[in-house]
Amino acid sequence: MKPIKITAATAAAASAAYCALRDDSGEGASTFPNGIWNGHKISYNGRVWRADGLAIFNPGGGTPDIWIDSTAPEAR
Repeated sequence: MKPIKITAATAAAASAAYCALRDDSGEGASTFPNGIWNGHKISYNGRVWRADGLAIFNPGGGTPDIWIDSTAPEAR
């Protein structure tokens, strides 16, 4: 599946836009494609990931060590 390109100013906004599309589609994780935002992957759960696998935004909140601030320069 080709990823869905998301245009947004921040990782949080990109996640929200992707999740809205996902929810409107009614599709599940096995059929709805990942998103792509500024070269970062958005997974079905709305998390935004850098190419190196580091998560930069978690829509569920929480900030374990693997998360970085979505406003950090490398997240843009």
